[in-house]
Formats: sequence, structure tokens, C-alpha cells
Amino acid sequence: MSLCLLNSLPVELIHHLLEYFHSYEIIQSFFNVNEHLNRIVINYDRYIWDFRGILKCQFDLVCQFLQPNRVIYLRLCDDDETPEQCHIFFSRFHIEQFVNLRSLEIISHRKNIEPYLTDLSKLSRLSSIILSLTHRITSIVSIQRVFPQLHRLIIDSPEFLNIKMPELRYLKLTKYERAPFSYLSSNLMPNLHSLDITLSLSSILSTMNSDLIWFQIKRLFLKTTDSDISFSMSQFLCKLINLKHLEIDVQKATNVPDGQQWESLVSHLIRFDFRFTIYNQKLDNDTLEKYLKSFCSSFWLEEKRWFVGYYKNLSSDSFFTLPRFVPTSIDTSSVYQPLSTSSNFSFDQYIRCITILQSFSYYDRFNELTSLIFGGKFDFNSKSQFFLKDLLQRLPHVHSLSLQNSQSTLYILNNSILNQIRSLTIRHTSCRSQFQLSIEPKKWCDVFPRVERLFVSIDMTRDMFIFIDELKYLSIATFEINDWGKSRDWSNESTREWIRKSSQRLRKDPNFTLLYSNEEIHFWMNEQQIIEYQSSRISWCSLL
Repeated sequence: MSLCLLNSLPVELIHHLLEYFHSYEIIQSFFNVNEHLNRIVINYDRYIWDFRGILKCQFDLVCQFLQPNRVIYLRLCDDDETPEQCHIFFSRFHIEQFVNLRSLEIISHRKNIEPYLTDLSKLSRLSSIILSLTHRITSIVSIQRVFPQLHRLIIDSPEFLNIKMPELRYLKLTKYERAPFSYLSSNLMPNLHSLDITLSLSSILSTMNSDLIWFQIKRLFLKTTDSDISFSMSQFLCKLINLKHLEIDVQKATNVPDGQQWESLVSHLIRFDFRFTIYNQKLDNDTLEKYLKSFCSSFWLEEKRWFVGYYKNLSSDSFFTLPRFVPTSIDTSSVYQPLSTSSNFSFDQYIRCITILQSFSYYDRFNELTSLIFGGKFDFNSKSQFFLKDLLQRLPHVHSLSLQNSQSTLYILNNSILNQIRSLTIRHTSCRSQFQLSIEPKKWCDVFPRVERLFVSIDMTRDMFIFIDELKYLSIATFEINDWGKSRDWSNESTREWIRKSSQRLRKDPNFTLLYSNEEIHFWMNEQQIIEYQSSRISWCSLL
């Protein structure tokens, strides 16, 4: 689209276009193009700040450029990829500044997240909260003040639910140790229509008569580890008299209803999705054909138009509805032959990741592939020297590469520069204490110069600093350490100062964050070119 044509579009249409971009993409793509677009970007008031897995320079760009009162969605994440993100964010902003915020999600490993959330009740437009916290909140009263205005709530623990929430429509409980039904009450949640839980059907059935909340549920998303659901499912569904949408995900299934049995149970539903995962069972062709054929009646194919698929991987067999549970990753342990009751359904368009365990020749089928994982037993030495380079040229969307046996890759790395890869994992199949990086870190950096995300097992600190200093675009890095690092206290300030002084790059970027967890060191830092710009005092806007 030409610039002149873009200028002629109505502002409302450009606003609609901006909904498809991340916040940092809006700034990089539309700002400083001309005055007209500058005004649109500055005045746009539906920004989505999704900071999960974001590069440090992108995070800084958004926080420095955009105003919090123009944000409607905020997601913060204190995980291994972006350690200390919440702390950095709330050192720049106060939550009450986000006056137009509709949805808030916080994923945090920090123990003291509570002070940042005490003023949530000041956000009058907030209607959705997602909290995934490693450490329990000790004082929940201040956070609960906002609950009565929520329409949507996703939390770890049902202990938050002992308060009336008259506006709540959707509830998801992500972690729990026992059935949470003492907290689920129609008196507390009179308008709850959608429920997402993970429990055994027997636990649910034992309490279904205790409260009327089950009679108001219209949408149910259920994960269960019950191996045999045939009998309990019929008891369960007959009590959900207003249910219209059902999704069920059964792990370790052994005995599941076939198509004919399901017909009598779900005929009143508008939508029905399922996935049954079967482990350590050999399904012969006759059994497989018979089961799929039971979903080929006019009820399934014509009346409801619900189609069922089957896929077998290294460890399990799965039956599932299409397209809801179509696998997005496959392995090459066996011939890739997914089956379906639909005559024209294409599985290939959904595949994003392939784990290569043995020779594989039909890569070109997967046009949307973004990630390749080479298993530990894959033999690169039997391949052409240019095997990986040629393969990536055929798969232009692949930007993530994982090598599970780095020792076998030396042959294919000669004379290669693979700019396409942005995320790189380098592992070894032997136990961690015996690990040695078979190829010099400098060689890896030369072959993959554009890597932004790195996971690598290392044997000495020298290797860690080579990766940090040589990979100019590196922002998110995890180093798996061995015996050499276990005795060091990685959490104290003196260690951080030692790391900063040992790296040419980090000496220029004192704002990097560091986390040590489970014998892994996690870094979140700016790209080298951003550090150089900052040290030269060039403003963000002049770089866009």
C-alpha cells in the first residue's frame, strides 16, 4: 500500500488496522512516517501491551513511548525469559494510571507482587483479570475489592472466590488440590455461565446436587484424568440441563464412548469438542477404523458437521474434534498419516513444529512451519554439508531451531551463515555433569549471528560471556550450568557485579536482569545496537 493511499484512509479504518499489530510494531512501522500517521499513533487509545516473551528493547520502547491511559490490555510476565519484568514495569508506572484498562494478566514468580495490585479497584473499566502466581498472596482482601465488577476471572486458587461477584460470566481455575465446589455458589456468582476446570468426573458428580450453580452453566471446559468416562459422562451431562457448549480433554483415556454413544449424550449441544489421549496401548487397524467410522453417521457429518481426527506420535494416540484439537507439532518417529472423517481437511496447514528423529523428506508440505527440533539420535554426519542451509531455504518461515545433540552438528556448520534463525537451543543428549560444548561458542555465533533467544548448555563461564558478547541481537538467554556453577551464590549483588564486569556488553548495559533457578541462569538484556544507541544518547523516536 502506497503512503499516499494510507494517508487517504479514514482514521477509523487505520485504527482497525492497528488492532492486528503489537504495540512495538505500531511504533516501529507507523511512527515518524509523516505528521498524519504520527497523530494517529499518538491518539490511538486501544493499545494492547503484551509483554510475555518480549525482547528487552521492545519492552523499553513501548514503556518509553506510549501513555498508560491509552492501554486496554496489559500482560506482564516474570518468567524465566523475562525475569524481574513486573518489578521494572511497576518502577515506571502505577497501576492506577491505566484508567482505561479492560483486561489485566500477571504471571509472576516474585514473592512480593501484592503491593503492585492493591489499587486495582481504582480501575473502573477493568472487567477481566488473569493471575498466575508462583507464591500465594497472603492478604487477598485488597485485591478482592475489584472482583465484584469483573466479567472474566482466571486464577490459580479458588480461595479468592469467597466474595460475591454479580457480574462474573466466565471463571477458570488453573491450579487446585481438591474439588473447589465449596467456593462455587450460585449465590456468589448468579450470572456465571462459563466454567473451565480440571477435575475428575467423580468429584463433580458427588457435589452436583449441593448447589444450583451447575444448572446455570451454559459453557463447560473440562480437563480430566479419568481413564474411563463412559458411565460417569452420561450421569454428568443429564444434570447440566442448560449446557450448550462442551469441551472435554481426557488424558490417559482407556475406555471412551464411540460416535454412536455420544450421539444420545450431546444431541442438544450447539458445539462439542473433545480430545482423548491414549498412552501405551496398541490400536490395531480394525479397531481404529471401527472407531472413526462410528463418527461418520449423518448426525456427525450432516446435521452437526462435527468432524473427528486421529493422530499417532511417539508416545500416544489421540482422537479429537477438528479443528479445535488439531496437533500443531509432530515427530518423525513413524510415518505421518493423520486420519479424519472429513474428506477435505488439511492437517498440514496447522503444523508449526516438527521434531526430527529420523530421515524425513516431505518438509515442503508444511508451509506454516516455524520451528525445527533435531532429536538426539538424528545423524547429521550422514547428510550433505549444506543440508541445514538448504532445508531452511525451503522453509522460509522457520525461525526457531533446536539441536538436541550438538556433537553431531559440526559437519553441517562449516561455511554456513544462517541469518534466518532467531531462536536457538543447543543441547546434548548425555547427562548434564558430562556435558562439554563440542563446538567453540564463537563458531556458533558466526553461524547464527541474528539469534535473539538462546538456550545452551555450557561447561564454563568463559563460554557464557562469549555468547553474550558475540551475539549482537541476543536479548533472552538461558545458560544451563554444570558442577562449576552450583557452588556460587548467583542471587547476591556481588555476583551480579562480577558478571557485569566480565562482559563487555553488560558493562554498557547495567539494566539487564538476572535470575538463577534450577541450575539455569536466565538473562534479559538489550540488543548490542540498542546499547550503543543509548550510550550515544540518541532518543528512541529518532531511531524509528
